[in-house]
Amino acid sequence: MLPVLYEFPLELQKDESYWRDQRNWSLLLPNLGRSIDPQRLVDDYQNNGKVNREAETIWVSQHLNIEIGTGLKTDASAGAEFWADAEDETITLDRILEVCETIVVSLDGGGLDDLYGANALGREGDTRDWLSWSKAWCHEGVLERRQSIAARLLDFQKAGELTIVKQAGDDIADIVGLIDDVKQRGLLAAVAVDPAGLGEMVEALAEIDVTVENGLLVGAPQGYGMMNAIKTAERKTQNKTLRHAPSALMDWCVGNAKIDPWAALMNGVWMMSRNPEAAARSGWNTDDLDGLMARIDAAVDAMTEMGDPENGRQVLHGVGPAA
Repeated sequence: MLPVLYEFPLELQKDESYWRDQRNWSLLLPNLGRSIDPQRLVDDYQNNGKVNREAETIWVSQHLNIEIGTGLKTDASAGAEFWADAEDETITLDRILEVCETIVVSLDGGGLDDLYGANALGREGDTRDWLSWSKAWCHEGVLERRQSIAARLLDFQKAGELTIVKQAGDDIADIVGLIDDVKQRGLLAAVAVDPAGLGEMVEALAEIDVTVENGLLVGAPQGYGMMNAIKTAERKTQNKTLRHAPSALMDWCVGNAKIDPWAALMNGVWMMSRNPEAAARSGWNTDDLDGLMARIDAAVDAMTEMGDPENGRQVLHGVGPAA
């Protein structure tokens, strides 16, 4: 016996008008008209499946293989219904680094049987909108331990949204490299984390001078304490002041609201809600003394001519209007 399961592609699972059209049900049900009576199925949907939202969610998951948390999202975060509309195809990590005045990098997860989620949440300089980019890592053993999602994880890997590592610690090295890049650009406000289970990440971050002591490593509240971040994310995705890069990985995570990359984003939202500023730039190249002196001269001129010390400070750091 070979069991075969048919599913609509993810984009059609999200299109409620498509899967509610009974003419499309035969694509998922090869036994329709044989072991499944078409009229009885329609009657069951009309009399039971459409009673309320929760009943419909259960019905379509059983009969149409619509993944709970994608098609109807009752197992999703409260803002999941707005997530797709907040997608912005222009957002990449490079763009966030280019247009944002400050960036929170946030993390969650890290077990060998789980995903390690990282998010870069930037505050755009002109609009102060929040721009989000996410990625995940996992150990190759997850493919064996969680075979029900292994094919999906491999798809995320092909899309460049997930890195599958062979050696524990390679994921941490990648993530610390990302954080160090943001820090060297003078954009890092903080690294926001779930305090539980950080392990070797704390030591790795200390090597790039991201620590609790200097305020760059911050523990985000979990459980009930995270509710404000969840509500903030819901409101800001709805009004599109929080927009995110296209990502099938995050579509899946947001739909289920239990996966570490989504939790990493919530850690970042919590921190960004505190209106942080980037730490002072640490990436000056002291070998380029001419360039450094030119920047100092420009800052002095800005302070003298405009009578504006703040503008001079911004020029000095390469972000002011006269820079």
